[in-house]
Amino acid sequence: LMHCIASDGDDPMKDYEVIRRELGEYSRELFDKKEHILFTKTDLISKEDLAEKIKLFKKKKKDTLAVSIYDPEAVEELKKFLSGLANKV
Repeated sequence: LMHCIASDGDDPMKDYEVIRRELGEYSRELFDKKEHILFTKTDLISKEDLAEKIKLFKKKKKDTLAVSIYDPEAVEELKKFLSGLANKV
């Protein structure tokens, strides 16, 4: 599962926890799947703020990626990551 979380939100961990709670209420099977966190809209915050937010998720042992549609390198990295996941299926 790929959770897309807006990096410009006030509390991305809270956003993630809401997603997890709702997912668990919907399907235990989905709740138990491996997950990845994708921070979106990274062009709207500073690199320092983004690094802090990523650090919070890494402390919880979450795989993270960050992307902005205005950052071609990040988009390519995301494509490679998704391609790698597709090849594992």
